[in-house]
Amino acid sequence: MISRYNRPGVVAIETPSEGGRRRQYLTLEEEQECLTPFFTQAERREVATVEHIWRAFEQCVGHTVE
Repeated sequence: MISRYNRPGVVAIETPSEGGRRRQYLTLEEEQECLTPFFTQAERREVATVEHIWRAFEQCVGHTVE
């Protein structure tokens, strides 16, 4: 990647990508709303486990997520 950049410059690495949110359960806004309590909790220096976040996420989407 570095050698590709060093030869022609930025144009060598600025290509259309496959990135994005194609397999989402929620819109970005819904996901932010669902996760807001965990950010608030973090601001109070409280820890949330993956299990807590996972359960909350499943509750937001309305079904289990694997």
